Amino acid sequence: MTILEHAQRLWKAGLSFSGAKWLLLGSCIGLVCGICGFIFVRLIDFGSTYVMASFVGYQDGDPSPGHQALEPSILNFNPAYLIVVLVVGAFISAWIRMRWAGETRLQGTAMAVEAFHNERGQMEAKHWLARFFTTVITLISGGSAGREGPIAMVGAGCGSLLGGRLKLSRRDLRILLIAGMAGGIAAIFRAPLAGTLFAAEVLYAESDLEADSIIPGFISAVTAFCCFGLLESFLFPQGGGNLSVALFSINQDADFAAQDMLQLIPYAGIAIAVCALMWFMRFAYFWTERVFIGMPIPEICKPAVGALLTGLCALALYWVLGDMCKEVNGAHMPLAVLGSGYGIVQDAFDADKYESAHLLTIVIILSFVALGKIITSSLTIGSGGSGGLFGPSMVIGACLGAAIGVLFQMVGVEQFMPPMTACIVMGMACALTANFRTPLAALLMVSELTGGYQLLLPAMWVCSLSFMLSGRRGLIATQVPTQLHSSAHRGHFFNDVLTGIKVKTVFNPERNIHTLHPESNLDECKHLITDTHQNIYPVIDNDNHLTGIFSMNDLRSFLYDESLGLVAVAQDIATDHMIVIHPNDSLATTMRRFTELNVEELPVVKGDDDMTFLGLLSRREVITHYNKVVDELRAMRKAEGYEDVTADQGSRTN
Repeated sequence: MTILEHAQRLWKAGLSFSGAKWLLLGSCIGLVCGICGFIFVRLIDFGSTYVMASFVGYQDGDPSPGHQALEPSILNFNPAYLIVVLVVGAFISAWIRMRWAGETRLQGTAMAVEAFHNERGQMEAKHWLARFFTTVITLISGGSAGREGPIAMVGAGCGSLLGGRLKLSRRDLRILLIAGMAGGIAAIFRAPLAGTLFAAEVLYAESDLEADSIIPGFISAVTAFCCFGLLESFLFPQGGGNLSVALFSINQDADFAAQDMLQLIPYAGIAIAVCALMWFMRFAYFWTERVFIGMPIPEICKPAVGALLTGLCALALYWVLGDMCKEVNGAHMPLAVLGSGYGIVQDAFDADKYESAHLLTIVIILSFVALGKIITSSLTIGSGGSGGLFGPSMVIGACLGAAIGVLFQMVGVEQFMPPMTACIVMGMACALTANFRTPLAALLMVSELTGGYQLLLPAMWVCSLSFMLSGRRGLIATQVPTQLHSSAHRGHFFNDVLTGIKVKTVFNPERNIHTLHPESNLDECKHLITDTHQNIYPVIDNDNHLTGIFSMNDLRSFLYDESLGLVAVAQDIATDHMIVIHPNDSLATTMRRFTELNVEELPVVKGDDDMTFLGLLSRREVITHYNKVVDELRAMRKAEGYEDVTADQGSRTN
């Protein structure tokens, strides 16, 4: 036996055990996600240097995983070139999307969520590959978007592709898809723990997550995280490739102790302000999307129009805020509404370099950048451009949090004043929670992005407030409220309810059932079918034992053969190959038998060894009882305060 054959045997043996299976599959997906994430980041960095920095004259200074960020700067900035680059990049991106991914307008994370709920965990390779390259082009050319959407989609697509090749079950396909999302986000944002929880949480708009995916997600995220760092170390040793380096560097220490409890009041103020702004962001994004969908121009031109408006918005801010930005030596700050915008977040963490005389100016600039980022992100992605909304949400939350933090510094009440760094972190956590309905991932994400866990307690506070204040809808249009509303789980809940109910609970032995004797002639059979509304007709002997059943289809061949009709009796027409049910069978078993035979009624007998006929049970009786039980459970949950009275009724079986 060759080495390859031995390897194949070991691989198949590993996949036969649950623990070994997810160790193997999770590691493979994490490896692919780490490599794809590395290529993705390096393509963006390389392209931004040679397009935006060299051609347009603007260097965004975005921090990237594994290497030192450059200082944001403007050198020989050319507004006309900016517009040209934005429009051309948007047009190329749209052409690739239309050519390979069709006309779908869902951004990456939304497409992965849609695949989980409604596509059995399957994604076409050409769709996520197209999104990978279109997002690179969008970010290189200055479009306002995030990196997490396409990389989550690439990770999910890799998981779907591997699962499909291995012919995994639908459940395993979905778990692998989530693990791929976790690996992609872990690589890009250097946040393996938060990436795993984000992938498990983002599927649902309410307090729910996919618990089955946590362990495979951990394996994938850790592998992707390490793979990305090792690639950075070997290929770009001057950048460090340090696995412990966070995306953002913080110069100011920030922590929280019991004696700082009064700081929870301004933190609550940050949560309220950010949630209000996120309400506006969701309105702006969905409104912009509707406007561009209805715009009477070719689909391929719409992203170019959005890019043109994005550029004009950025230039308007640049000219309006120009004098104020020069006061604080931040001429580049208004242009943070382009690209990912992470550079201004790093600027905010370094805000202690600004003089106290300029604090109000900083508040104004950061507030305008936050509003501008909402507009440019809505125009870029709402017009059909590629990219995620996670990054823009984080930048907007950080800007507003920083602005509020500066206001607290101006007020100067020591007991209430939280550290500036903490305000930025809280703003990011609030924005991510409000827009993606992922409170656990948000509080861990900002901790991993900033390299510290000292602010977990206030992060829990603001994430809880944001989750409650932000409504029930985020930016991911394909989210469903809970597992109960997901096509991936709807059948599970149906079976869970039916498994605990016995046939004898539903079966009515007093129901009048018309039967025939084995020696009944053909005329009696025909009259029984004509005079009753049964779907099947039991044949019962003198001892009340079921000897066979027949239906209209069984009788049809005898109706058109006169010679058979003269001698045939019920026993000749009936079949003795019967599927029966017993009083102690579960309704879940009963429903499977209804489905196997595609019949509306089944005979009920005493047991396997006792064919004493008890009656018939119809599919309608089972479904009626199921609906009754579900209504009772809903009423109980509502009475106990677990479910809102407006809960979706779509899970009822008809």
